Amino acid sequence: MRAVVFSGFKTFPTIETIDVPEPAPGEVLLKVAGAGACHSDVAVFDEFEADPTGMMSPPFVLGHENAGWVEHLGPGVRGVDVGAAYLVYGPIGCGHCVACSRGQDTYCQHPGDVGYLATGLGRNGGMAEYMTVPARNLVPLGDADPVSAAPLADAGLTPFHAIKMVLPKLAGGGKHTLVIGLGGLGLVAVQILRAITGAQIIATDRKPSAMARARDFGAVTVADGPDQAGQIRELTGGRGVDVVFDFVGADPTMRLAQATVAIRGAIQVVGIGGGSLVWNFFTNPYEATLTNTYWGTIEDLYEVVALYRDGKVAPDVQRFSLDNALEAYRRLRDGGARRPRRGGAAPGLTGDTSARPRRLRLQSIRRAPSVAVTTQPSRNAPGWARATTHPPKPPPVIRAPNTPGVAAIAATAASICAVEVAKSSRRLAWLATINRPASARSPRRRAAANARTRWFSEITWRARRRIVGSSIIVTSGAAAQRSGPMTASAAAHSATRSA
Repeated sequence: MRAVVFSGFKTFPTIETIDVPEPAPGEVLLKVAGAGACHSDVAVFDEFEADPTGMMSPPFVLGHENAGWVEHLGPGVRGVDVGAAYLVYGPIGCGHCVACSRGQDTYCQHPGDVGYLATGLGRNGGMAEYMTVPARNLVPLGDADPVSAAPLADAGLTPFHAIKMVLPKLAGGGKHTLVIGLGGLGLVAVQILRAITGAQIIATDRKPSAMARARDFGAVTVADGPDQAGQIRELTGGRGVDVVFDFVGADPTMRLAQATVAIRGAIQVVGIGGGSLVWNFFTNPYEATLTNTYWGTIEDLYEVVALYRDGKVAPDVQRFSLDNALEAYRRLRDGGARRPRRGGAAPGLTGDTSARPRRLRLQSIRRAPSVAVTTQPSRNAPGWARATTHPPKPPPVIRAPNTPGVAAIAATAASICAVEVAKSSRRLAWLATINRPASARSPRRRAAANARTRWFSEITWRARRRIVGSSIIVTSGAAAQRSGPMTASAAAHSATRSA
C-alpha cells in the first residue's frame, strides 16, 4: 500500500510502498477515508533536529487525525461493525492508569509503557491506504462523511475540551466569550460555542477573510488595532469577557486576553505560539484563572461527533488525493502559518526534557490540522482547509519597580493617570506627601497609612482597567534593574505553556 513516511528529522516525508499492517489483538484494520495534515507533522519533519520526546523514533507513517471504514477485526474484538465508518481518537495510553480509565489518554501516567506518543506520532498513522487502530479508540460516525470528519479528531476535539472545562462560566444570560485566532481550531471553536452556549461570541484575527467566516457562524468581530481591547470591553458593557480562548498563544495575544478578561473570568491558552505572560496580584482581574489545555478525552470526541452529525459543526475542507499529500505538506510548510520556533526543542521546552512530565513534551508538537488527504477518491468527499492566524500587535506596557516607599507606587499610578485618569493626580500627590517611612509613624498613623494604601490599590486597579490595551508589570527591585523585557516566574511560565 502507499503511505506518507517520515524517515528522519529535518527531512521532508516521502510516499513509499509498504506492507498492509495486520491488526494485533484488540485492534482493527481501518481502510482510511481521510487524514488531516497538521502543523505538528511539519514541526516533526521540518523543525526538530532530533526527537524531543524519545517517543517518535522514525520511520513511521504520518497522520494523527483519521477516519475510515473498518476492514477487518483483530483477535478478541467485539462490538465493532465491519464496513462501518469511524473517527479515530489519536492519543493512545497504557489503558489502566487513572487518566486512561477516564478516557484521557493524553495524560497517561505510564507513557514509557506505550513507546510512542499517539497515532501518527511515533506509531504508524493514517496517511496511508490502511492503518491499525485499537478498538477502544473508534468513535462511530454513522452515515456522516468520514473525510470531512477526520480533522475533528484534533481541530474539533481540542477546542471542545477547552470550552467544556469552563462551561459553568458561560452558563446563563449576559455572558460573553472571546476567540483569538481564527484558524482551523478557532473557527471550529466559534461553531461549538454557538451550538452549546448562549454567550455572545466575539472573535478577532488579523486576516479579514477569517473574521468574515467567523461572522458567518454568528460571531461579532473586532479588528486588530490600538483600541482593540477597548472595543472588546465596550461590547461587554465595560465588564470584560467571561472566557477568553487564545488559539495563537503568542505574547501579544496573551496580553490581549489578560486585558479583556472579566473579574472571575478565565483565560484558556490553546495555541502553541511560544508566548509567556507576566502575572502578579495587580496584572490579573480578581479570581480570573489562567490555564492551558491539551487535546481532549475520548468522551469529548463522542460529543464532537454528535455535534457534527447534527450539522452544528462543519469544518471547511479542501481535498487532496494521497498522491498529492506531499503538496499539502509543502503548502503547510511554506504558507506562513505559525509553527514552533526553530531549534531542537519546541517552545518552552529548551534544555533537558527527560525529567519533565510527558504531557508537556507531547503538547509541544501539536498544532491545528490544516488539510485532509483523501485516500479513497471514489467516495468523493472533501478534505480540510487551512486558515492562517496572525497575533495582534502587542499593547503598550507600563513598567515600574516595586521599591520600598509609597513614592514609587505613586509614580506608577501617576504614569497611569497621565494616560487616562488625570482627575486622580491630586489624590495621588496627596498620598505621596502624607506617607512617611514606617519607622517614623505611630501605630495609629501606620494603620491609617495601610488603609490609604488599600484605597490606593483599588483606584490604581480601576484606572488601569480603563486604559485600553495596556498593563502594569510590578517587578522586584532586582528585576527592575535588568535590561530588556521582564520574564515571568516559573509558575507563570508553566501556566502559559502552549497546549
